[in-house]
Parts: sequence; structure tokens; C-alpha cells
Amino acid sequence: MLRYARDYAGPASTVQSAKTHLIRLAAAFAAGLVWVAPAGADAALTKAVPAPSSVVPSAPTQIVLTFDQAVQPAPGTDVSRGGAGSVVAGKPYVPKGKPNVIVIPLQEGLGAGPYAVRWSEADVRDGKLISGAYVFAVGSGLPSTAVPSPAQSSGGTPASRTIGLWLLVAGLLVAVVVAVILRRRPCVAALAGGGALVVAAVGAVLWVVSKPGESTPVAAQPATSRTIVYAGEDDDLAVALALTPKGEDALRLRATVLGFNGPAKGLDLGFAVDARRASAGSCGPGCYSASMPAAGRPRDVAVTIARKRHPTTSLHFAGPSKWPAPDALQIVRQAEQAISSLRTLVVHSRLASDAHHEVTTVYKMVAPDRLEYRNVDGSGSVIIGTRRWDRQAVGARWVKSQQLPPISQPAPFWTPNIVDAHILRTDTVDGHPVWVVSFLDRSTPAWFTAWIDRSSYRTRRLEMVAVAHFMHDRDGPFNAPVSIQPPGA
Repeated sequence: MLRYARDYAGPASTVQSAKTHLIRLAAAFAAGLVWVAPAGADAALTKAVPAPSSVVPSAPTQIVLTFDQAVQPAPGTDVSRGGAGSVVAGKPYVPKGKPNVIVIPLQEGLGAGPYAVRWSEADVRDGKLISGAYVFAVGSGLPSTAVPSPAQSSGGTPASRTIGLWLLVAGLLVAVVVAVILRRRPCVAALAGGGALVVAAVGAVLWVVSKPGESTPVAAQPATSRTIVYAGEDDDLAVALALTPKGEDALRLRATVLGFNGPAKGLDLGFAVDARRASAGSCGPGCYSASMPAAGRPRDVAVTIARKRHPTTSLHFAGPSKWPAPDALQIVRQAEQAISSLRTLVVHSRLASDAHHEVTTVYKMVAPDRLEYRNVDGSGSVIIGTRRWDRQAVGARWVKSQQLPPISQPAPFWTPNIVDAHILRTDTVDGHPVWVVSFLDRSTPAWFTAWIDRSSYRTRRLEMVAVAHFMHDRDGPFNAPVSIQPPGA
């Protein structure tokens, strides 16, 4: 897939150079992320250093792949960093006396970020080519949008959830860019775009199935926190707002603005609360804050953003119906229990990377370990315990492989590491009375708004804002007679 995306990105005379550069960067990251599992007696990868889905504190100087039999490296073996091209320093080789090991030398001084490892090996016995891929991340110096620091996380959040988000975003970006740039080459666009959507789906599954471990709320943010959080999207920017009362007659407002490459710096940003306005000052990378007088409950709060080559936009948020807003941490905890206790769950999800590009997916989950999802283009997966089947389009062949780690479903979409949970208002969803609750998951970070049933505590709607990741879910039916079987069964 990488070769096709590069070879057919288009000549400079027909495609703008900036777009060509973007697709090559995105394709370089995405093409190495779809796992192709060996079958039968073919050579199988048994160990990798760094390990798949791991987060290491410093960049390695080499990748060491260990197989269960003698192998030789084949063309296509590569390592890329976040879409920025190959970081391989030399030809992959088999060390002397270790016929079942392939070493990939890496460049020195590599920076923090997500890395994609794509390997291809030839079986020494019959010459058969076997390929696969995985991702890992270097955490030291990584933006807070990618890997939580010890201060941000109370533990129990698998690295695969974080890396899954990167895969999902990268796949979405490749898919939408391919569709635009290669529209005059529909066959090639279908191949590259289909593969990119599979990458996005793999990321989504990593995010969904990597069920967080047990944890406790972060001690630094007690349940009685008065900060209320909101979030929205400004094209490709994730915009979060924290609203904190200061005494009886003042407010502190803090906006966090994140782009695909991390915190968005140097924006001309301002706040408005009802009839009052204030310019924001910088409080760190991607952070903007201001304080202003307040008279009672705020009814309309706005964040105004001006940036180059974009029109000025204002995001408006309705103030909470009660002031101060009631705490909702226990409501969210009961919602988590309600999800985990379900026998089956169906979720209709719409996921966008910006204001113009989105993917629609239907997830079906059956306890304790079954998940099926179908994208609007017909691609999808079936996962049962440690087995999975994937296909790239309607009518395409299902490819069987191993699912690691094994899944546990249904499971909440957020981690236990949440803070600032408050009731914004009450509402109804499909005739069911709900609380509308907002909170921050600091492990990602991601900002959630949940419509939680006031009787059953089931989450009926869910919205999430994270880096280039704008999710809108409708949940249900719950405990319906859903069956998930292997394809063709």
C-alpha cells in the first residue's frame, strides 16, 4: 500500500506540492500499521524490541525482531516516525549465529512520537514472503496529547489505547486526503483509501477493546472540583474550555487548543460570558486563559478564535442550568458499571478528523469477548477473544489473524482517570430522561459529554473531542439478541 500511495501521488504539474507532501507523509505512517498475520507453519513473529503498543522513555537505536524459525529480511521492511518518512539507518540484517532474528538499524537522535514498524521476511525453507506491522511510541518529550505523564495518570490505561488514537487519526487523514488528491485515479484511490480506512478501524478497535484497568480518581482533582468543562471543534482544532468560579463574583476561563501536531500556539483567542468580553493570555503551549467579573449563573459562554488563513470563529456553550453545577462523578461511575454489566451493546458512531471528513461505523459488542464493526464503505472486522477477521471492502476476502491483546467487551469508552465531572442540565433522548454530564479524561486527554439515563444509568449519547478526533455516538439497543460469529459460520 505504501508503494502505491507514493508512486501514484501525482506529478507536480497536476497536484499541488503541498498536497503531495501531505499524502506521502500520511501514507508513510499509515501504510505500516495494518497487521498481516502469518498462518500455518509459516514463520511467526514471537518477540519484538521495542514491543508492540509499548511506550519507551527514549528512542531505540535498532528494532530487534525474533521469529520462531530461520528468516531473511525482504524488501518492504521499514520504520517511520509519525508519517515523517523512514528512520532506518541501514539495511536490515540477520545477526551472525541468530538465524531467526532480524535487526533493523535506526538513525541516531530520534525524537519523541509514534513509530510504525513494517517488517517483511522470506522463509528460508520455501522463500514465502510474510509481512506484518506494529506501532510503538517514544514517550520522553511527547506532547501531552499523546502519552500521559505520571502526574496525569493514576495507572491502568494501556498504551494501546493511546496508540490506537494515533492510528485512527492517521488512517482518517490518509483516507480523506487520498479521496481528494487521487480523485482522477479512482482505482488507485480505492486501494489506498481502503487501506487507510482499515488503519483507522484498527486504531478504533485498539481504542475500544483496550479496556482500562482498575484505577481511582486522581487525588489532585477531588470530586468536589468546581471546574466545569466543555469541548468543541473548530475545523481541525480540538477546543476545550474550563470554567472555574472564583469566589462569588468572578470566573476564570481556560481554553486548551490542540491540533493534529500538538498544542496550537500563537492564536488570537478571546472569551465572552453573556455580555462581557475578555482577551486571553497565554498560560502555556496551547493554553489560553482570562478572568472576568461574573454576576450569577453564566448563560452563554463563547470562545473566539482567529488564526491565519481561517475565518474567525466562535464556539458557544450553554451555561449549566444550576450554579454551581452539581458534581457528577458518581453518576459517571454508575454509568461505567452499567456499560460493563451489559450482555450486548450496539453503537452507531460518526467520527471526524475535521469539519469536512468523517467515517460512520456500527459497532456490535457481545460479552465477554466479541466485537463486530462495519464501516459505511463495507470494510470491517469480527473479533472473538484472541481471533479476528478483517476485510477492506464489501465482497473482499476475510483475512484471519490473531487478536492481541484479547478483548473484553462491552467496556466504557473513557478510562477511569476522569476529573471535573458535572451535570450541565437535564434532557431527554428518545423519550428517556437523561442527565447531560461533561468530564475530562486526562489519560488521553479527551473531553466527553454524555447523555446518561436517569433511571438505568445507560449512556444513550456520547460525544468526545480529542486530537483530530471528533466522535458522536448513539448507543442502543441494549441487551438485544445480537450474535457475533466468525465470517462464513
